Amino acid sequence: MGAQASAGNPLIGLIDEVRISNVVRSDAWMDAEYRSQSGSLTTMGQTINRTGLIAEYSHEWINPVADTTGHGYDAVNHNSVAFVSAPTGGGFVFGKTVGAYNRSLETYLEVPAEVVETGESFTFTALVQRDGNPNTGYQTILGSNRFRFQWSTDDRTSTETGRLRLDVTGAGDALSSAGYFELEKWYMAVLRYDAGSNTGDAFLISPYDTVGTPAFTFTPEDPLVDLTALRIGGDGLSGIGSFDGWTGFIDGARFYGSYLDNAQLQEVLESYVPEPSSLLLILVGAISLLFRRGKTR
Repeated sequence: MGAQASAGNPLIGLIDEVRISNVVRSDAWMDAEYRSQSGSLTTMGQTINRTGLIAEYSHEWINPVADTTGHGYDAVNHNSVAFVSAPTGGGFVFGKTVGAYNRSLETYLEVPAEVVETGESFTFTALVQRDGNPNTGYQTILGSNRFRFQWSTDDRTSTETGRLRLDVTGAGDALSSAGYFELEKWYMAVLRYDAGSNTGDAFLISPYDTVGTPAFTFTPEDPLVDLTALRIGGDGLSGIGSFDGWTGFIDGARFYGSYLDNAQLQEVLESYVPEPSSLLLILVGAISLLFRRGKTR
């Protein structure tokens, strides 16, 4: 275990909780086994810390729309969001699959409304990448009954071109003052809101950057304390314009029940990026593989 019988091709990594059965196990059994080892199998009577991580969609379980916190806030897949291997990591670490969204098919994941309770502050983070088509209109990362958190159209005719954007009911548009949302590049997108002060802001951050000045800030005319119809990759029920779906990839979407400050967001960003030690192991493994291949020639 951890190497071939001849001691070749050793594993560089960790192995734990090894179990061998003399029968073929079902998908449901494997899912339950995973949940039992991750501490998320039993949630009855569980008290959720509403200031912490409420829900996460990493698409890594047998059920790719499962809430991987174990809190039970599983999403619903509308119009067949696909789950595929991540295209070009771009500095972020991904699991086996990421969500692939098709704007023309109006694909999105619907999140239970309880993820953000009435009157609660919240922070949403996700890894996002637009595909290679630059002219597909506005695209929504996160929607609700009150707002649309979007990438601005790349039509080259507007000052909004390629920027992070927010539509809020009754408050109009809030646009970033600088920066550009490039094609086929991964970013961490952040939308946070403080219910106490009725203010919020947004970020679009590259890997290995530091969390600094927000792309933009906003103050809704009416507080965002009645959120419903949370949708990843599509509009909610805000009634602002027509459906603006996402075209590209979204992964690791997380909802926190509080307004995370910059230091906390920095920790979230770093959790999406491989540890330096992991990068070193990957490099050593790659060099070792090349060396062995060279010897066999």
